[in-house]
Amino acid sequence: MEKTKKRKSWLLAAVVAVVAAGAILAALLVFAAPALRYRMAQAAFNDRDFAAAQEKYTAAGTYRDSEDMAALSGIFAGLNKGNYPEDPVRAPKNPDPAVAETINDTFGALFRKGKSLFSEGNLESALKMFRALGDYGDAEKAADYCAATRSLNDGNLDAAAERFERLGDFWEAQAQAEACRTYLRAVELYEKGDFASMEEAAPLFAELGDFLDAADYAQECSVIAVYEQAQALADAGKYAEAYALLAEADYDDADWQALMTECRNGMDYSAADALYAAGEYYEAYKAFGELGSYRDSAERKAACVQDTPASGVLYQNASYKSSSVDFTIDNWGFTNTYIKLYTADGVLVACIFIQEDSKATIHLPGGDYQMNQAYGDLWFGETDMFGDEGKYSKCTVAGSYVFTLENGYAYTMAADAGGDTVSNETIDPGAF
Repeated sequence: MEKTKKRKSWLLAAVVAVVAAGAILAALLVFAAPALRYRMAQAAFNDRDFAAAQEKYTAAGTYRDSEDMAALSGIFAGLNKGNYPEDPVRAPKNPDPAVAETINDTFGALFRKGKSLFSEGNLESALKMFRALGDYGDAEKAADYCAATRSLNDGNLDAAAERFERLGDFWEAQAQAEACRTYLRAVELYEKGDFASMEEAAPLFAELGDFLDAADYAQECSVIAVYEQAQALADAGKYAEAYALLAEADYDDADWQALMTECRNGMDYSAADALYAAGEYYEAYKAFGELGSYRDSAERKAACVQDTPASGVLYQNASYKSSSVDFTIDNWGFTNTYIKLYTADGVLVACIFIQEDSKATIHLPGGDYQMNQAYGDLWFGETDMFGDEGKYSKCTVAGSYVFTLENGYAYTMAADAGGDTVSNETIDPGAF
């Protein structure tokens, strides 16, 4: 009996020992779980799987800096998706060395992403990214650069210039500040609107290249400068020079085209005036007529029409003056008539003008003659005669161009004068 009782005590002791060991192991596992989760969170963080890292750091509870790292992981995960926090990101003060490098590298990657967003023109996202990075590296300066660029894009160039200037030599801040100042100066000159200011503004805009709308301003300044110069030349009556300037650029603008028309009319008016001064009255008549209502063109056109001469001989070749023959031309029933009398071999003998329903007599030596006859209402002088509106013909007498006037006789040429039949053959005014 004593032997049996002793065995039961040993078994009980063994059971108690096993239970105690399990409790200890369980206690050890409970104590070790946060550390294990922390290390798993670090591994996920170093793999840049910030969403998983946030979950595991959260599971680690208050172990070491798990709470701070969980928050940081969540922010990094959000930033990679374009979710920007209101406040700047703050890394743990003394991060675990196992993740410190990853934290720094991630800040660097996010900074580079911010620059990329800026380069792509996504200004607002870039600004939010740099502000989120807080005091990391040049993030604050980059955020200020974005803000200055936003002021620039909004047209607030004074504010933009001041912001850029405060950034010193960061990125292209100084160049941007100078561009803002230059642009403002150029626009100030442009808005004065006078020729000298336009000339001064044009190279400033050209220097700015593709800065804002400087290229458009440069083009407009050069155009306006040319326009002002052309206008000054036109005002001085130098229409040909003005037109040459305008035609070279040929700007598609209503005022520009109107000035070109003014210059063309001015040139044509001067040309018409020169024709009139040279006695080419019919050519001047046509030229002034084409100008329509320009200046006093209508009055000048009317002035080109000359007073009709009195009926009689306007010119007689001295070699053919004689009283041997009286030759009368009766213009009854016809409009104003101009006669050129030639010898049979083409020597001009006389020019005779006979008004409507009138007659004229010339004294000639006997001989063989030819006669050209012109009719018309408007007289432009002996050179242009009746212009293109007149009728020009070569006379035939009894079917021949040459007719004979015998000494001692008086002849009358008229529609109802009887005698040999007189007819006209139309000719060109140049052959008259």
